[in-house]
Amino acid sequence: MFISQQNLRHEALEFNQMQALIRGDWQATFANIVSQYGLVKNNQTGVGVWLVTQNGNNAVNIAAGNAIILDANNMPISVSLTSSLTLNVPSVNGTYNIFLNYLKGSLETGTITLTNSSNIVNGVGTSFTKIFGSNRQLISGGISYLINSVISDTQLILTNNYTGVTTSGLSFSVGGYFITNPPLLADNIIYGHDGLQIVATTAAQGTGDYFLATVVVAGGIITTVTDQRSQNIFTTNTSIALSFTIPHTWTIPGGVAIAVGDVGYINPFFVAAPTGQTVQLVGLTSVLHAGSATVKIAKTPSGGIYSELTGYSAVSVGSVPAAITPSAISLANNDMLQLIVSASSAAQNLSVTVFLQYTIVT
Repeated sequence: MFISQQNLRHEALEFNQMQALIRGDWQATFANIVSQYGLVKNNQTGVGVWLVTQNGNNAVNIAAGNAIILDANNMPISVSLTSSLTLNVPSVNGTYNIFLNYLKGSLETGTITLTNSSNIVNGVGTSFTKIFGSNRQLISGGISYLINSVISDTQLILTNNYTGVTTSGLSFSVGGYFITNPPLLADNIIYGHDGLQIVATTAAQGTGDYFLATVVVAGGIITTVTDQRSQNIFTTNTSIALSFTIPHTWTIPGGVAIAVGDVGYINPFFVAAPTGQTVQLVGLTSVLHAGSATVKIAKTPSGGIYSELTGYSAVSVGSVPAAITPSAISLANNDMLQLIVSASSAAQNLSVTVFLQYTIVT
């Protein structure tokens, strides 16, 4: 198995009491997304992120990118490949999987021995003085043990005697010092997020392996590289569409009549749709103080031809406020909208409001 850790950067937090405030249902939901999809890429960074391409007979290049994956404690963490790296692939014929996965950090290397009825913990290949201290916690086998003192890199003292079966070769994690312990053991871990790796291996995909590519070696050289990022990339689009509705109201006091020339003519208004914004006519509300009338909305594009708008060509208006919401109609910058009275029966004091929905994509 070939491994490269060049240029990999990770980010993590040492949890404290704030964890109780920021942890909620969103975190479990997000962990499920990460577990299912793995890598997260941003559409705006392009399709090249984490892309694996051939580099000579027995190496591949891996493009820079950002990702969110789960660590060994099933917690989402972010990782960045800050620049393209080269990964050697064996010359032995076969199919090699290129995975990004979690690698336990160097400061938690080694194993420990827990001894029944003793509070002394011995380590092999450990660095206790760099990561532990009084009132921090030793976490092993899903159980947390409070530390009284650290004697050396290979020995520490627990506050209480260990009551389980004497066991050697145990892995461990570092727990933080809390006035009140977080409800979840995983929230205690503060050195569990400190390593990642990219590997070329013939092994099948396992838990925590995020697929980048498959590489076939034949005749001692790479013959094909197949992109596998789609198996575990959750694509997000960071573009945000902001929509809001602006009303425009015509009010006609007194008698309402069909226009004859300039008599009874109702002034139009012009639509403003700056670059980057879309505008749609999405509805109309109308009312008369007395009588009844029929009105319509017409559009004249800048330099274009007058047309009555579908769904707004015969709107009945009475003394009870009424709203209509036909299918949305797209409008353009400088379109002229007109209110026209096409029928009137003793109509008095007309109010008509149209609603324009603006959408801005950022």
